[in-house]
Amino acid sequence: MNRFLLDTHILIWWLNDSPQLKPVIKQMLESNNDSFYVSAASVWEIGTKQTLGKLTVSADLLTAIRDNDFELLSISAEHTDYATKDPFDRLLIAQATLENMTIISQDSIFESYMPFPFLKH
Repeated sequence: MNRFLLDTHILIWWLNDSPQLKPVIKQMLESNNDSFYVSAASVWEIGTKQTLGKLTVSADLLTAIRDNDFELLSISAEHTDYATKDPFDRLLIAQATLENMTIISQDSIFESYMPFPFLKH
């Protein structure tokens, strides 16, 4: 079983049933063959953007994460120590690296952080 860490935009698109989410990623998320994780950093990022009026997520976030059988990944001191560029992206990269996960993202910025496990479709 593979372990994947969802980038924040993938989570938002999934929860909002956005057409921006590529079919191959949607199929992965609908399968029961892998484990999918959501970082506390993504919960923080979404909450911050909602408070600023820059984003709307159509569901209660934590309930929606749990209802979709996504695991929540807490932020540890090791994760924050490992992080270094954009605070949200760095934290996701730190978590994926230290927890042996692959990030699922459609954001090409992650390519500049190589090498680390990254799945882009």
